[in-house]
Amino acid sequence: FFQAEDGIRDFCLSRGLGDVYKRQDQEITRTRDRLDRAGKLTSGLADESVRWRETVTQLDEDLQKLIGDVFLAAASIVYYGPFTGVFRERLVKHWYEKCVELDVPCSEAYALQRTLGSALQLREWSAYGLPSDSVSVNNGVLVTNAVAWPLVIDPQLQASKWIKNMELKSGLKITKMSDPNLLKTADMCLRNVYPLLIEDVEETLEAVLEPLLM
Repeated sequence: FFQAEDGIRDFCLSRGLGDVYKRQDQEITRTRDRLDRAGKLTSGLADESVRWRETVTQLDEDLQKLIGDVFLAAASIVYYGPFTGVFRERLVKHWYEKCVELDVPCSEAYALQRTLGSALQLREWSAYGLPSDSVSVNNGVLVTNAVAWPLVIDPQLQASKWIKNMELKSGLKITKMSDPNLLKTADMCLRNVYPLLIEDVEETLEAVLEPLLM
C-alpha cells in the first residue's frame, strides 16, 4: 500500500500535478480516520450489544414476576408506612413467603423502590435533599404513590426540606395548624390545585379539615 502511495506521489510530482496529489493525500488521511472511528464505533456497539441482551433477559424475568412484585408493593404502601425499617423487612418477608406458598411469582430480592421507583427519580429526590438510605427512599415512594394524604413524622426536618424543594416549582403553600388563615390557605390550594404542606400537626386536627383529608 505504501509503495503504491509513493508511486502515485512521484507520478503526480513528475507531471506537475502536485495539487492533485495533495487532494488525494488529504482524502487518504480522511479515509483512514473514518476507518479508525468506524472500528471504535463497532467495538463500542459490540459491548453495548452484550449489555442490551442482559437487559432484555432481566426484563423478561421481571415481567414474569410482575404480579407478585406489584402485590408486595401495594401491600407495602397500604400497611407498612408507620413501622420501622426492621419491622418493614419482617412484614415483606412474611408476605413473600406467603406468595411462594401460593405459587405467586415474585422477586426474591423484592424492593419497593425498585418496583415503583426509577433511577432518574431517585437521583432527583437525592438532589432535593432526601437521604439515600433505603428507609428514607421507601418513605419517598410511599409519599408519592399513596392515595391518602401522607402524615410525616420528621424530627430532623429532612422530609420537610425534601418536600419543599421538590414541590417548589408547583407553587407549594406552607402553613401551620395554629395559623388563623389555615382554612383560607387550604381553600386557595384546592381552588388552584396547589400542593399544601401543614407543619406542626399534633394529635388532633381541625374538624373542618377531616372531609378533605379522608
